[in-house]
Amino acid sequence: MTTDQKKNLAKGLSVASICLGIASIFLWEFSIISILAIIFGIVGLLFNKNKWTPGIGLTLGIIFLLVRISQGHIDRGIPASVISNNNPQAIVTPLRQNNSFPSQQNNTYEVNQPPDKVGQCQETTVAEISTRLDGVAGSGSYIIYADNLQQISYDTIQGIEDSIVGDKVNLCLVSVPTNCPPGDDRGIVYSATNIRTGENWEAQDSEHSCGGA
Repeated sequence: MTTDQKKNLAKGLSVASICLGIASIFLWEFSIISILAIIFGIVGLLFNKNKWTPGIGLTLGIIFLLVRISQGHIDRGIPASVISNNNPQAIVTPLRQNNSFPSQQNNTYEVNQPPDKVGQCQETTVAEISTRLDGVAGSGSYIIYADNLQQISYDTIQGIEDSIVGDKVNLCLVSVPTNCPPGDDRGIVYSATNIRTGENWEAQDSEHSCGGA
């Protein structure tokens, strides 16, 4: 690659960095946008004489990546592969920054083997109910079950909102994503029926399907 080609590439990445940085202001939930803004910004700063353009993109990328992290993990969904099939009670990845469920930590529930085949159902117990973004009303619904499975949705699901900790739920495996990168099986869809309220809903186990942000 010639010197001129390197300069043109650096300019292009600098412009891409500031564009992605601006996009991260509005799409901060998609952490990949902020990450790319940071990467392109660093390359632009190293090889482009004009430091302002990549500098702004880098700064915006860092700011809104930190905003995303402050709302929880970069992706709150936990791939099913991290949950041991031999020990469904084990919590491999903490879902809260304090590594526990404060309001339910003294409760114990019967834990059954979660469904692992499409069409299979299993009774479980509600362990925690929250919003998709911690403490942000209207950001969607989030529910965790005693067997460590979870459902999360950008929409507010009334059935989840009406559930309470300790409710028995009949949980069925609806679909499993295909053509996923190795180790990334986010996007498993479950249907749930609250035995107490009779309400039912359907949602996947993470914010994004496999291969997403």
